Amino acid sequence: MTDKAHEKEVLKSVNKKLKTELNLDKPSFPDRMADIVAEFGGSWTFIFIFHLFFAGWILFNIYVYPFDQPPFIGLNLALSFLAVVQVPFLLMSQNRISRIDRDRDLREYKLNIKLDIEIQELHDKLDLLLKKHID
Repeated sequence: MTDKAHEKEVLKSVNKKLKTELNLDKPSFPDRMADIVAEFGGSWTFIFIFHLFFAGWILFNIYVYPFDQPPFIGLNLALSFLAVVQVPFLLMSQNRISRIDRDRDLREYKLNIKLDIEIQELHDKLDLLLKKHID
């Protein structure tokens, strides 16, 4: 087995263990909801829809029926409400991702320590073999 193949197998094993331990295959309903809101809220689709909504609101209020005349206090209220609702979901999703990253980094650190120890043991064995061969 080549070094690259071995490395892939080790990483696959670590990732599988990480998914199992962190229940990444079955996130809770709030985690799924936070991820969905964060994914949509950070997309180009959301930005385009948001801009169309702004333009529609402003044009409707200027030319059709002025229920929210400039400076558009109702639009400000809607934006504030959106921020109040959306930000906690974004933070929950970010916290979950951060927790996953921390756990992954810790596992990678432990794996690197283990590999360093194994490499040192191999060097020691190689040095011993070379010493026996020279003598």
